[in-house]
Amino acid sequence: MKEKYYAVFILFFFCYAACGKKEEPNTTITGKWKLVETRSMVTVDHSKDRIIYEFKADGSLHIAHRSGAPSWGPGEGEHAYDFYDEDTTSWQGYSLFGNLTIGERTYGCYLSPDKMVIVDNPALDGPLVYFKRE
Repeated sequence: MKEKYYAVFILFFFCYAACGKKEEPNTTITGKWKLVETRSMVTVDHSKDRIIYEFKADGSLHIAHRSGAPSWGPGEGEHAYDFYDEDTTSWQGYSLFGNLTIGERTYGCYLSPDKMVIVDNPALDGPLVYFKRE
């Protein structure tokens, strides 16, 4: 009789443990990102524009803008990208850092589940480019 109680207890324990797991937030570059702002010597607010960067899992990046024009980066259309040398960080609420290559240019990139910033040549006062996840 005790074996039945142990079996039931173990079954409930595993069900509880499986249901209690929290889903990890999505901290990957893949997905759609809306350009929000670029900051350098001048800040350009793109929050009212509709400029979308879609990073696909196959290494392609699609940039589209329905309103407004981006003040930074590659133009509209298809581009190849690579996100590599990922490492954890804790800079201003971002949890992941990596190198991002779009075409022939390489940038620093900070990610969190809902926001991203691309660092374009900070040694020469290049812009910080802010995005939010769509």
